[in-house]
Formats: sequence, structure tokens, C-alpha cells
Amino acid sequence: RRSTYQSRNDVSTNPATSFLTTILKDTTTINDSIIFDASAFYMQTKETVLSYANPVTITGNYPYLPNIQVPYPFYGCMGPGTIFNAVGYDPAALFGSCAAGEDSETTINYTKSWGITPKVSIFLPFNSEVVAGGLFAKEGSSGTQFVWGAQPMPEVLGLNEIAYDGAAQRTVYSGFLMDKTDLLDNKLHVEPGVRVESAYSSNEIEAQYGIISPEKLYNFTKQMEPYIDITYDLPFNTTVYANYGEGSLFAPVDDYYSGLNGGTGSPLPETVHLYQVGARYDTSKAYVNLDVYRQDVTKAFGFYENYALGTFTYNNDGGERFEGVELDSQYKTSSELSLFANGSFNNAYYTKSYFAFTTIQQDQFGYGFSGQPLSNVPNWLANYGFEYDHDGFAARITGQYTGSEFISYDLTAYPLETNPLNGATTTDTSRKNPASMVFNALFTYTLPVHQYHLDQVKLSLNIQNIFDRHYYNYLYSSEEPSGGVYGILPGFDSALIAPPRNFTFDISAKF
Repeated sequence: RRSTYQSRNDVSTNPATSFLTTILKDTTTINDSIIFDASAFYMQTKETVLSYANPVTITGNYPYLPNIQVPYPFYGCMGPGTIFNAVGYDPAALFGSCAAGEDSETTINYTKSWGITPKVSIFLPFNSEVVAGGLFAKEGSSGTQFVWGAQPMPEVLGLNEIAYDGAAQRTVYSGFLMDKTDLLDNKLHVEPGVRVESAYSSNEIEAQYGIISPEKLYNFTKQMEPYIDITYDLPFNTTVYANYGEGSLFAPVDDYYSGLNGGTGSPLPETVHLYQVGARYDTSKAYVNLDVYRQDVTKAFGFYENYALGTFTYNNDGGERFEGVELDSQYKTSSELSLFANGSFNNAYYTKSYFAFTTIQQDQFGYGFSGQPLSNVPNWLANYGFEYDHDGFAARITGQYTGSEFISYDLTAYPLETNPLNGATTTDTSRKNPASMVFNALFTYTLPVHQYHLDQVKLSLNIQNIFDRHYYNYLYSSEEPSGGVYGILPGFDSALIAPPRNFTFDISAKF
């Protein structure tokens, strides 16, 4: 295993993001039986990522880990005679080699979204409440990627772009209806509901892999999601409950593709079926909740990309299951001090074998084998601590335990150039990212002012990782790609190092 250190002179990534968010909200009581709520929002984001890797780091002879966030390792040479032959850019001719001419990348993404969320609550006789509402929103985005042999670079369409999306948008129409009814002297509570979600999505693609072939892909998707919760109140402040619900994830617009017979191809919505049974004890002094859950993911999104040919495959071949036990508790020793603790045991595994996004973060794709555990999902989680609140001063001390988790690695499958499993990321059941325990603290003091138009000033001190514990948030092993081919160079470990001990001090004022 090679060292993980690299100088910033050799590799660098510079992300910059700007945000704008505006939210307006209103609640109106029409009469004793009807309350109307509505909110409107507008959000705008621009993200620019500049990346660079010294050409010597992407030749396979450099002693440290490569920066694979530049095009050459994945795609190989661009220019005449390649799948990028319409780019108009010949990196080897301008910079002496393909690696030198593809050592830098600029990615620019724009996103805008706006919408409204109306809701009406109707209180009926016989202890019944009906709630209806919806979401009507639209999100638009566009993005461009440029490649060059240095930063800064020219950003010229038709010269050095490797992807250009003219415009992608999704318009969402969603509505829900639910009812809560109390029966048997208010001991039995039944809460059924249903949500109908629909979306019109389109993507105007101008160029991919430097190939200019404008087309518009579009699709209309709708899905119905039922939900029911049943709760029964027992003596001694104890309640038992059970619920079932469905949720859907529509395929991202970027997953749309040209169908073999024309038109637009799109994966179906990914569906989550949630089952939960539990019991809780709840008083003003103590609270305990214990539940067992299971989530079945059906029609899970599958994805495969052939870097050598520049082809994508999207489908719904997958299946996953998440199941476990959760415990949540809190105890107030006095009006000022309370203790809390919660934890869970989780089991996550594939129920089908398919080409998949093989990490929870969905930042890697490869192959999931039926019965194989998912990577980067800890079996055990726990959080415990205390809260103290007295005369404007508040303190919260917590300990957070994250259990060990399987990591992922890249398969090597022959023949390297044509085997679809070569380079596929999958779970390594022989290695784990070790467990970790960190302690955090939050102290606040609220100071009343009542002058200079101020009502109060709040001081906050947040201390994360008090004992400066060194651990990895994310660990994986990878085969190094070179010129679009995996498995020809030694593998290496990569990790995201967890934040060290850090302090944040805030001052806020209320007028």
C-alpha cells in the first residue's frame, strides 16, 4: 500500500458555492374548524469546482496516490480518432501528451428552484381531523465541464467542453390527504393517508464526451404512496403502535437516455416499503421508545458506465433491505437536568445481484451481490449525554459511538478492457473501517438586553471532537484507472479523515 500523502503543488481541488434562499410563510385561522397554512420559497445555487493534477501523478509511476478527479484516468486520450473527436481540442498536440493536456477540469453547475406548499386542516366532530395539502414546485439546472492542460483554462463550447447540458428541469405536482380518528374512548388512534406524486421532467442535452448531438429527453412520472399508523394507549402511560408506508424516489433527470427505438428511456421510481412496530413509555419525567423496523427497497436504481465506449446503462434491477432495532430514552432528574441515551442495531444487505451504486453516499458504482452487506453502514450506533438549562445558561454534552462498517474495493476481472466487472466497486467483507467514539459539547448563554432596540443576545460555543480522536469517516480500497482501463496498476486505500477537534463561537441578536 502506497503512502496517502500528496503536496498541494501536485494535486488540488477548489470548490466554491454560492446560495440564495428566500422563504415566505403564512398561517390563517379561518374559523374554529379550519386552519390554512401556506409557504412559498425560492432557492438559487451556483457551484464551481476547479481540479488539477500534476501530469507526473497520473502516469502510474508516481509514488503517491493519484488525483482521479481529472478526465485522463477515466477516459484516456481525447482528440482525433477517439470518442471525443468532435471536441476540437487535441491535448497531446498542445501539451505534449494526453495526460498533460487533461490534467485540469472545471465543472460549473447552476440550480434554481421555486414553489408553494399549501395545507388545510379541518377539525370534524367525533374526534377526527382531516389534513390535505400539496407541493407545487419547479427546479431547473444546467451544467458544463471543461478540460485543459492548466488552470485557469479557456471555457469555450466546441473547443474543450466534455459535457454540456443546455437545461434540465423537473416540475412537481404532489398532493396528500390524511385523516386522524380517535376511537374506543380515545384509546385507539387510526391515521390513514395517501400521497400522490407526479413530475414532468425534461433534459436538453447539447453535448456529451465532446460529441455535439442536441436532443431533448422528457418523461412524465406518477406514483401513489399509501400510509397507515395505528396506535393504542395502554395503562401506565404506555403506548403500542404499528405503521406501514411507502415512499418513492424518481429517477434523476441525468439518468434519462435515448431509447433504442427512439423516445426517452427512464428508470421507474425506486420504491421504499417501511414496516415498523414499537412501544413507548412517556411521562413528564421519563421517556422510553423501543421499535423494530424493516425497509425494503424495490426497483432500486442500477447503473453501469463503460468509460472506454462512453456508454451508460440505467435500470431498476436492484433490491436492498435495511432492518434493525432502535431504542430511545430520556430521564429528567430535575427541571434543569436531563439525561438521554439512544442506540440502534442495523443490518443492511442486497436482496438482488445487479450493477449498482454501491455506497450509501452513491459516489461509487459497481456490483452488489445478493445477500452481501452494504458497505459503509455501521451495525451499531449510539448517542448519549446530558442537557442542563438554568437561568439563561444551557449545556449539552454528548458521546457519539459509530460501530465498525465494511469498506468497499474494486474488482479486477479479465480481460481488463472488456469485462464489465473489471473496476466494479463492491463490498469487501474481509475488511472494516474500525469503530469510533467522539465527544462533543455545546454551551449557550442568553443575555437579555432590552435597549438599543435589542431584546436579547445569545452566545454559543460549540466544541466538536473534544479529545481530538483520529478516525476515518469513510474508507475504501480502489484500483487505479489509467487511460480508461482498471486493474493495470497497484491498488490503494483512500479515506475521508474525520474533522479534528474544532471550536465554533457564535453571537446572535434578536430585535
